[in-house]
Amino acid sequence: MPSLITPDRRRAPAAHPTRTGRALGLGLGLALHLGFSAPALAGPQGVIGVDFLPLGRADLAWTDEGRLSGVLANEEDGFLQGPLRMWGGAAWTRHAVTGSLSAVRLKTTTWTASEADGDDLVTETVQGGLRPAVDWRYYFLPRQAGLASPYLGAGFSAVIPTVKYSSETWTASEESAWLAQQAEDRARVRGVGGRIFGGAELLWSNGLLLGVRQSFELQRGERVDTEAARTTALLSTETALSLGFVF
Repeated sequence: MPSLITPDRRRAPAAHPTRTGRALGLGLGLALHLGFSAPALAGPQGVIGVDFLPLGRADLAWTDEGRLSGVLANEEDGFLQGPLRMWGGAAWTRHAVTGSLSAVRLKTTTWTASEADGDDLVTETVQGGLRPAVDWRYYFLPRQAGLASPYLGAGFSAVIPTVKYSSETWTASEESAWLAQQAEDRARVRGVGGRIFGGAELLWSNGLLLGVRQSFELQRGERVDTEAARTTALLSTETALSLGFVF
């Protein structure tokens, strides 16, 4: 009888740790999987990309009709908003916030010899603008590899003028006239805009992103001169192809 009990006691402990170890291993593996995969789905993830908007007849007509501001840095002059527009930001499973920043600046410096002592007198003209923009998107389907996610969004932009005229050769009356011109040119550059848009994005497992977007944009600007002041509001549509990378 003792010999029969001893083998049973030896076999029972051998089976129990094996089942326990497997259960612990499975639980640990599941916990690690959830721990590492959940943050990747919840985000945030960095995203960077570029929009492509080819030039068309509208751009040519705008130029042909003489609608350019004359100070280089207006929203519709073509320098702040070219056919390629870079953006970047952060994206979550259902939301994304992206922004962009563009600038243009032309500085002209003229040196004129003084008739009194021959020293150089400097005249500087600066024409430019800074355009920050921010967009928010909501995705109807979770963003994940192999899935095309449609979205809706809204955005805001502004054009901040960097126009300044100065000279060591101007008389008091000339300086007054140039300061008035400076105020007029700043008004031509200054503007605000908003838009609503919709589109879809396709994300690959390697992080590449391909998308298409249709937006309705409203831009407001003003022009002030010595005779009149007027405000303009331009409502237009815009279709863009997007190529990006998620990291």
